[in-house]
Amino acid sequence: MKKIKPKEKEAILKARVRQGEYRQKLLERCPYCPITLVSDERILIASKPWRKSTDFEKTDPNNGLILTPTYDKLFDNGFISFESDGTMLVSPWISPMNQKRLNIYNGKKVNMSTHKKEEYLFYHREFIFKK
Repeated sequence: MKKIKPKEKEAILKARVRQGEYRQKLLERCPYCPITLVSDERILIASKPWRKSTDFEKTDPNNGLILTPTYDKLFDNGFISFESDGTMLVSPWISPMNQKRLNIYNGKKVNMSTHKKEEYLFYHREFIFKK
């Protein structure tokens, strides 16, 4: 097992604290998954493309959604996205059979606040969503 250096350990701890604070801010804005309406915080995920975010974007609560694990995975991998008004977009990479099973379809209205999220949603649609 690799031993973590003190500076690395401190950086990891700071990142986890920031992630926890970010998640809490998202939950305060929307305490449920806007697709499933599930509100159990134990299974909700603060969803966003973390690896492609700047330090500011990683902590900006406008840059993210609270989602259940399946929909987090779909969003993170570009299989679903959203218009600025909350209308769902579904990638053609998801078969019609699986779209039906997941209850996702193009044009589905998702009740979520997109206020101040427009720029981030645009980026997601243009650079992450699989068209």
